[in-house]
Amino acid sequence: METQKSETEITGYKSPFEFINRENFTLSYSGSLQSVITEELEALQNPKYYPNTLVLNPPRIIRAIIDFRIENFQFGNMEEVQSMGVDIALSLYRYCMIDTAKAQSFLESFIESLQSFDRNIYRKLMEQKVIQRDDNVTKMSYNPRLSQATSDRIRNSHNFQNGILFLVIGHGGIPAGLDVYLRLNPRDSILYPFRFSRNKLHDNTPKITDEQERLLTRLQQEHPNILLFDEDITSGKTIEETRKFLRGIFPGQRIDAYSNYNNE
Repeated sequence: METQKSETEITGYKSPFEFINRENFTLSYSGSLQSVITEELEALQNPKYYPNTLVLNPPRIIRAIIDFRIENFQFGNMEEVQSMGVDIALSLYRYCMIDTAKAQSFLESFIESLQSFDRNIYRKLMEQKVIQRDDNVTKMSYNPRLSQATSDRIRNSHNFQNGILFLVIGHGGIPAGLDVYLRLNPRDSILYPFRFSRNKLHDNTPKITDEQERLLTRLQQEHPNILLFDEDITSGKTIEETRKFLRGIFPGQRIDAYSNYNNE
């Protein structure tokens, strides 16, 4: 899990959300993890022409891995694969606007690591479907000013800046969650995404396995400050049901929830 930890200092972060082309900004997508990675590599060659790809495709890597993990529970060691996915998404966000060569190198290393990890998992994972619908409220929540306001609100509300277990509700919360996390610049902290899509995927509860519950318990001992993030709040049910679920994993622990956009 070490690769998900933030570096001692994250400096010079330039959010890719600042460069979104609003005229043709859509969340709609239909492809595979292979197509997501291929498009990301192409966008890194011409970042000025593909800013929306650089925003949306890194979180799609995480989306594909999480969905694959849910649909193919027979495969072991998927926690390490998910960790690799979060790590590459954070690296791509951090470097895609300031050092595209470094971002490309990280992505190529990610592909090589997946191949060497388990070629059978790699082959099936590359075929994993990535289907995404457009959503105007979600797009509004990806406004970089809102992400900056959320990170400022977190800083102003807590006397801790480090040791954070930053839990992100997927899939919609992952892009803004990555952005907020990098803006926070936390030390000795970890970002951990999971799926709870009540409306689009009809999840009844957060998709967190018993194995993940045990892992989260250990992570919270190392990173005691629990923050929960979703991109927007409409009815408030997703956040509240998630907090209720998480209280079963972290009994007696404070769980503070944040979002970029409140549409209640």
